[in-house]
Amino acid sequence: MDIDEQSNLGKVTWTFTHQHRRGFGSDGLWQWTDNKDWVSVHKMAVIAMTSGDFDGNGQEDIAISFSASSGLWYRLNGKAWVKVHNLSPVNIVAADLDG
Repeated sequence: MDIDEQSNLGKVTWTFTHQHRRGFGSDGLWQWTDNKDWVSVHKMAVIAMTSGDFDGNGQEDIAISFSASSGLWYRLNGKAWVKVHNLSPVNIVAADLDG
């Protein structure tokens, strides 16, 4: 996912838990930046995540469910966190239904 709109830098966002975080030092949501560094985005591990342009401005955003009680969140434009709903989905999919 290219959540900061610099696709030439190869951005990837990933979540780690204690079972597979080798070398990261903590659980949570991490972003690979500039093809060289992992940066912590959030301390909580993610249950479900997808990307899409949720605010309609042409930049990629991510939709995230952190836990069964955290609700559904958007991270808009790689910066702002917005709570979308109090219920937490187990799976998330994004689609452009109106073309």
